[in-house]
Amino acid sequence: MISNRTLKHGYHDKCKPYRTSYVTCHATDHDRICAPVVSKRCLNLSTLSMSLLAFPQKEAVAALIDENLTMKVFEEASPSVVSIINYKFAGGVQVPEGVGTGVVWDSLGHIVTNYHVISKIDKGSISQSTKVVAVDPGSGQSTTYSVELLGSDAMHDLAALRIVPDIDSSPEEEGASPSAQSASSSSSSVSSSILTPMKMGSSSDLKVGQYVFAIGNTYGLTKTLSVGILSGLNRSIPSPVGTRIYGVLQTDASINAGNSGGPLLDSSGRMVGMNTSTITRAGTGRGSGVNFALPADLLRDVVPKLIVYGNSMGQKV
Repeated sequence: MISNRTLKHGYHDKCKPYRTSYVTCHATDHDRICAPVVSKRCLNLSTLSMSLLAFPQKEAVAALIDENLTMKVFEEASPSVVSIINYKFAGGVQVPEGVGTGVVWDSLGHIVTNYHVISKIDKGSISQSTKVVAVDPGSGQSTTYSVELLGSDAMHDLAALRIVPDIDSSPEEEGASPSAQSASSSSSSVSSSILTPMKMGSSSDLKVGQYVFAIGNTYGLTKTLSVGILSGLNRSIPSPVGTRIYGVLQTDASINAGNSGGPLLDSSGRMVGMNTSTITRAGTGRGSGVNFALPADLLRDVVPKLIVYGNSMGQKV
């Protein structure tokens, strides 16, 4: 039994203080995705018992979300979620190096994700090491696409990609010029693909406590769904270049390695944020439950500029 004199803030005085850090949810960070853990002997059991008595079990049961709603949100939003896989050459063979998630922005084949997911791609070139994988919700078959980086904004951890259709796979139109054949092939390949644009929402009217849903390529497991609540608004997190990103959403919906770039959805299936990072403690291998997503209104402002101009300034440089 632990004496009250040895307890401090609900924990045994021999416990080490927490050391937390922000970790982006890219699969290469797998061994750093972790959270604070305290052994059972360090818990102030009397305080814990009082807390449990204050919340009857029937209240917890009543808080469970409608599973029909959960299934509907997933069915409507999941076709707009793709996997992003980074490869490296090993022994003359391409092997997966890291995974992330992307969102279909429009019907023109534009994909949006976090900058840290695709930071190795050179702007304006067709990547040989990064592929986008989309899964047909009907047949379950996957299609792999090459991508081109249109623009990125490391200060806001955002990037815009463009699907590069396989021109050789489309029949040539008789009498058409090479440029016309290429444009026709690109248009038909994208329009007839399994890519469905995401339904966008707004982050301006969100309320703490409302349900949110996260979909992502968790640990390489495609289109994994997790459910939670909006835990906080107007947080700030560090960007890949060390500056701060403000207006960030906080949620306890599970976000792990591979979730970066995936959507955070409201109960109507609208994207209200982009899953980006989590707070962890090195060495435990567990999620903290303190996760962050870029607000949808930030995406609405930055992404069109990345697609058209290649930067977030809204002008050619």
